[in-house]
Amino acid sequence: MDKPSPIFESSADAALEKVRATYSQRGEEYADSWNSENIVTTFSAATLLAFGLRLTVEQMRLLQCAALIDMKDSRLGGPWKADSLVDSIAYRACYLTLREQYESAKHFEHMPRIRENGCATLTPHEAQAQ
Repeated sequence: MDKPSPIFESSADAALEKVRATYSQRGEEYADSWNSENIVTTFSAATLLAFGLRLTVEQMRLLQCAALIDMKDSRLGGPWKADSLVDSIAYRACYLTLREQYESAKHFEHMPRIRENGCATLTPHEAQAQ
């Protein structure tokens, strides 16, 4: 007889399956809204400019992801809706990867950025200088 999986492991696996199914379904419905050719940050960019800030595409993705995590977390104070927690887990997973990529890229700031769709992206140093 096989030994049953630990409760934490089996519970986490079941939840992560729901998370994957949800973001896969939404990815098919919404397309890749995180891609630089699809991301729309009009209001965020205008607000940041009012504060005298201009972010790179990578920084804006991190900010958007953090804002979505905060929004989903604020919904946890209301009536129970599993979807808020499922989305929050997915956004946190995305944030982890984007943040690791950003932190890794900071070590190569002196190198020119790859141009995405013909548009030059600013390095963090260039964005801060403006």
